[in-house]
Amino acid sequence: MTTPLATGYIFSALLILVGAHPIALAKGAGGPSREVAAVMKAGTHNGVNDPQTPGCKLTAGPTKLVTQIIDAVTMRLDDGTELRLIGLHVAGPGQIQALGETTDMLVGESSTIKLLSRIALGKAIELKFDTRRSDRYGRILAHGFIKQGATRLWLQAELVRRGRALVSSSQGNHACALQLRAIEQQARQSATGYWGENIFRIRKAWKAGDVLKYRQSFQIVAGRVRRVSRVKSRIYLNFGANWKKDFTVVIERRVQQAMKWNAEDYDKLENKQVRVRGWIDEKNGPIIRLLYPEDLEIISNRQ
Repeated sequence: MTTPLATGYIFSALLILVGAHPIALAKGAGGPSREVAAVMKAGTHNGVNDPQTPGCKLTAGPTKLVTQIIDAVTMRLDDGTELRLIGLHVAGPGQIQALGETTDMLVGESSTIKLLSRIALGKAIELKFDTRRSDRYGRILAHGFIKQGATRLWLQAELVRRGRALVSSSQGNHACALQLRAIEQQARQSATGYWGENIFRIRKAWKAGDVLKYRQSFQIVAGRVRRVSRVKSRIYLNFGANWKKDFTVVIERRVQQAMKWNAEDYDKLENKQVRVRGWIDEKNGPIIRLLYPEDLEIISNRQ
């Protein structure tokens, strides 16, 4: 039986293999590449120009004017409201300092702000909503499309494409997670942006000590599930022989209900290669508490 995660993974892979790249890669910090412009001009064929395709359904919102870039994912609009680009995680200076990285993150963040300024500042932006439209601070949560004549540039996809952001469903995005992950995979494979440094990297689950160095930060961890266990309402994916020291993924009941798996589906994860994204915490070794089903991917050895 094909599980929801396996189906999601297959769909993500097909976007790359038969869709001939959801968005074309181009290094540098200038405007969108000719390939990207061609993708946008082509319309809704592959979902980059307009993600209103099966598996990426958004609700159309108003068109505003961008008047200020506040940070790498936040901008002020002409009516005084703030827009937060959902579905992304951007590493901040505090996180990088905690990791002890040599890269000057302040310079990196400033570079991303300059990139957004060139792309979006003073431009009309069309908003498209997922399920949650605002946060507790009153900021608008949406996908942003910069209008460029007859075309539109999907800001989330552009930041991921340039290796400046990770896909993060925990930031409010569900509908476009698969499409953005396909773009992220291209950026990772070509070592674009922060993927060319240690800031964005797939951490190895079997190196628990290394994973633990990144606690309190958002990371992607991959490895083989050694054992699936259940304690009360929780499911644990153990990646080592010693659950008190090795890396573990915790799946709470709420997430289990969203996944709609049966017991056998979880058991079949044993000896499977998986990739999980989330915040690293410490409890009997490094752990990630799964927040959304799409944050867990079943992968092959070649990915």
